[in-house]
Amino acid sequence: MDRRPRRPRALLPGPARVTGTLDWDGGIRAASSETLTALFSPDTGTGVVLDRASLGQGEVEELTRVRSEPHDGALVPLGRRLVATTADSVIALDADGEPLGAEAECAEPRGGHPTRVGVVVSCADGAVLATESDDGLEFERIPYPEPVPDEERAGAFDNRPGRPVVAAVAGQRGVWVLDTRARSWELLPTDTPWVRAVAASDPDDRVVGIDSAGRVVVLTPGEPVAATEPLLPVDRLDEVDLQVDANRAYVNDPAGNMLLEIDYADGARLARTFPAEVAPVHLAETGR
Repeated sequence: MDRRPRRPRALLPGPARVTGTLDWDGGIRAASSETLTALFSPDTGTGVVLDRASLGQGEVEELTRVRSEPHDGALVPLGRRLVATTADSVIALDADGEPLGAEAECAEPRGGHPTRVGVVVSCADGAVLATESDDGLEFERIPYPEPVPDEERAGAFDNRPGRPVVAAVAGQRGVWVLDTRARSWELLPTDTPWVRAVAASDPDDRVVGIDSAGRVVVLTPGEPVAATEPLLPVDRLDEVDLQVDANRAYVNDPAGNMLLEIDYADGARLARTFPAEVAPVHLAETGR
């Protein structure tokens, strides 16, 4: 009998397919925890909560719908609970969409994002951080260090998944960095306006972004900015996604029909390009 250990069988991805449909209007923002996936439409104020395990099996199981007025908000899972916004507040919900009682004022919310610490929501005067507690969810305000005009507010927080620090564009002025563990803001000026910012949250506190010239830029506090040559179509930057992991950043080029791999720790070096058969107008990284 052959008693040599068997090599594990490789798992190959299946072809892309439609697993189901939802009754939906307007734009869409998606966020997930280990158990829940939440979708939110800022155009209608409607959110849908899905069972993530079922999605993994190719089935769409709708758990509940959350309705509010149209606003630039979010619906983000935090464990088995939900952080939701209204036009002027952040509220805690259970997985069935029922209020848990916790609420915090948040004037003019602009989206929310998960971090290693909790879920952070951008507000007119700073941010609200939601964290888990024995009783449900708790909210804590993190005000800006000084008054900030509307055009320089943080919005569209983003980070390397599972890290405590998030970044956001600060209008024409630079980039906001919010450390949700230290509950502190930092404004990093930039020489050119940015349109995307992602906190790498690595030992060098790098922030990776895309500027208005179509370059991938890397900002390290206290050091000169590193940047690629202009790589992206400036008239289609709203279609460009930026994904950052522990070693590389990935960007879609919808005009050049390719994906770009950037070594952001090595002077924003263009490491590889991947041709695409169709225009890549969306990008998501898996397996990290």
